[in-house]
Order: sequence, then C-alpha cells, then structure tokens
Amino acid sequence: MMSDSKPLQDKPLQEDLPQRSNMKSRKMRNFLLSPRLQITFGFYNLILAILGSLAIYGVIDLKLKTTLDVVISMTDLEDDIRDLFSDAIIESAKLASGVILFYVIATFMLSIIMTHRLIGPTYAFRRHIAMLKKGMYRFRTVLRPSDAFEEIAHDLNDLSEILNSKYGKH
Repeated sequence: MMSDSKPLQDKPLQEDLPQRSNMKSRKMRNFLLSPRLQITFGFYNLILAILGSLAIYGVIDLKLKTTLDVVISMTDLEDDIRDLFSDAIIESAKLASGVILFYVIATFMLSIIMTHRLIGPTYAFRRHIAMLKKGMYRFRTVLRPSDAFEEIAHDLNDLSEILNSKYGKH
C-alpha cells in the first residue's frame, strides 16, 4: 500500500486519512512498490539467515559429536551410547531444520515489510512534489502510522501551506 497524498480540504489533516477498508484492499495490491529493490533486500537477508543458521547448527553438531566421543571413552557401552546419540542428533537436525525454515521465511517476509514502509512514503513525496510543480499548493501528504519519514511529510505539508498562503488562490 502506498501512502496517500490528498488535496487540502477545510477539515484538519487527521480527518483526511484514507478510510480503513480502502487501505486494506490497497494493501495487498500494492505490497511490492519497488519489487527489484525489495526482493533483492529480502534475498540478502535470506542468505545471511541461512548462513547464520548453518553456522549455529554446525557448532551444535560439533559439540554433540565431541560430547559423544567423551562419553564413549568413559564407558564400555559404545554401541548403545552411539545409537542414543545418533537418535538425538537426528531429532535435533529435524527440529533445527524446521526452526531454520521458519526463521528464513520470517526474515524474508520482514525484509519485504520493512522496505515497503520505507519505499511507500517516497511515492507519496514524489506525487506531492509533482503537485507543487503544477502549482497545486493545497495538496497534502498523509502517511500511514507505520510508515517512516513522518517528519519529512510534516515538513513537506508545512512547505505546501507556506506556498499556498503566498501563491495559492484564496
């Protein structure tokens, strides 16, 4: 969903926020505002998540095998202990695979969501600036509560107000 820019009306800016139902329908349609950037960022995070997860898994696996060797050297039950540890390692690998898969998917999705919150306002700012270039000084940018750059939107709206008071039609 992109942030909205609206012409100024006689009511305060808070009341100019888009209707919630409209925002939900737009949210799904416009989720990837800059697909190449958002997906690239997501894949970088995905690669880092996989590498980090594999490193953690490798350390745990090495420690379990080292512990197995120590326990075997202290007892006469090598086959029983090896079977016990093998079962534990296999179960741990299954659990770790599920956790890693969840973590990788969550990391990718979070990357897309966070870049959306950064890119969305830039579209609204560009639309606002285009309106200012056309002399439409009553135009205002309204961002979603979760968007970044709220201060910039406020400053841009202040600039529009100043331009409207100097050059706008009353």
